[in-house]
Order: sequence, then C-alpha cells, then structure tokens
Amino acid sequence: MSVQNDRVENGTPLLEIRDLVVHHGQLRALSGISLRVYPGEVYAIIGANGAGKSTLLRTIAGLHHPSAGSIVYDGRDVTGLRPEKRATAGIVMVPEGRRLFPSLTLEENLKVGATYARTGPWTIQRVYDLFLDELSLGLAPVIVQRIYGMLPQILASGVTVLLVEQDVSQALRVATHLQCLLEGNTTLEGRPSDVTAVQVEAAYFGMTGAGAHKDGGEG
Repeated sequence: MSVQNDRVENGTPLLEIRDLVVHHGQLRALSGISLRVYPGEVYAIIGANGAGKSTLLRTIAGLHHPSAGSIVYDGRDVTGLRPEKRATAGIVMVPEGRRLFPSLTLEENLKVGATYARTGPWTIQRVYDLFLDELSLGLAPVIVQRIYGMLPQILASGVTVLLVEQDVSQALRVATHLQCLLEGNTTLEGRPSDVTAVQVEAAYFGMTGAGAHKDGGEG
C-alpha cells in the first residue's frame, strides 16, 4: 500500500490508525490495532497467515468497514470515505496477484489505473523506465531484489509505503518501523534496530518468555 504526501510536516503522521476493530461476521479479525506512519517511511507489517495483515490493508483502503476505531489520513478522518475517494485522495492498495484486464495490453492496463490518478511525477513512460527495462527478469528472487532496490526512487517521488511482507528478513532490512500482528493483535512494534531476532520470532509465532518489545509507536 502506498500513501502519497503532498506536504511534509515533521512530527505529524501522514496515516494514523486508532484502535481499529474489524469483524468478519462473528469473527474478530482485528482487535484495537493502532499505528502511525510518517511521511517518507517504509512501515512494515509482518505476521503469519491469518494474522490480520490483509484485513488491515483492505480496511485502510475502504474495502472493509471497521466495527470501531478510526483512520486518519493527512489530518482528515477518512473512516467513512468510499474506496474510490480514498484512492483519488492518495491511498492506494497494491495487492499480490495478477488481476488485470486480460483483453487489454500492458499499456492499456496502466492507462486504466491512471484514469482517476492525481497529478504527480508518475507517467507511463516513467513506469516503463523504472520497472520494465529488463524483460529477462524471470526469476522471482531477482524481481524482488530489483523492486526493493527501487525503493529509494519511489520514496523520493513523495510516496510513503505501508509494506506487508512475508520475508521478515527483507522487511527488517528496508523498514524504518516494524509492527507484527498475531491473530488480529499487535505483538511487536518498534524500529528494526531496536528489536532482536528472538523478539521478532516470539512475536511472529506467539512464543512466550522471549521479552518481545513494544514501544509507543513513534516513527
């Protein structure tokens, strides 16, 4: 997920989630999740399957409605805002998968995505230059490394990233802030430099006695 920031104010979160509770029917998928993402950050969310990561992103994007809590973007409460309004405001979810329009070319798919885009530095040509200049990149690990190598350029364009990553070591390497979810609850939060591998493992798998660290959520 990316959030676009037009103005940067030191100490002011670009995206703030406050005590978010989300249900899937009778099942509570998220229990009081809070986070603050500051401009220019790569804020990583980690957790095993079923931890609530996708539910969190879909709720931020407006695809799920929370039972309680709020979502504040650039100082504005967007909890009740429709998904398309959030997208044009600058909140964009980029899910895993290839759910494109199969009858359209690559360029036509990009044009569809740009239909309601805000003005900014990104053009179709720039997307080609950044992502599609080496068609021989067919191995997934190579593609992953290349995408992570592009992060500095992406951040420099004014995009702030809320990252969900299965590869914990990769997330720890690029993130400025880390939050681990387990069964819809936050089990670890802090800067990667302030947590140990033992703490991350304990938070990820729900192990006790490893001294998992949780801070106040400052960026």
